[in-house]
Amino acid sequence: RDRSVSRGLGDVYKRQYYVVTDKKMETISEIKTYIEKNSDKHFTIRELAVLFHISETSLKNNFKLLYGCSPYEFLKRIRMRIAADLLLETNDAIAEIGSEVGYENPSKFSSAFSSVYGISPIKYRNNS
Repeated sequence: RDRSVSRGLGDVYKRQYYVVTDKKMETISEIKTYIEKNSDKHFTIRELAVLFHISETSLKNNFKLLYGCSPYEFLKRIRMRIAADLLLETNDAIAEIGSEVGYENPSKFSSAFSSVYGISPIKYRNNS
């Protein structure tokens, strides 16, 4: 195949650039604080968008731009940090700790914990 043939415009990759206004930065910061203070609660991107009067797309794109991860990933990291502390500081059952940080299903909690720390909650507790 001859690679010297010029390509049509349909083959051109477009770069997207996002400009975060001061108002959006303030709103995203408020959302981050809300997530931190309510890390044990369940909420959706849609609920956050409605609560903070921002579009879902703008919330997701700007949050990732400012904090390097999605709102859900940020929430998961907070929950797992709290869980890690509880695993080391208490003798609470792992299912109880999972529930305390917002996971009703112990298996989902264990999977989420392992995805962040690379080790199961029980191994984390026993190895620390």
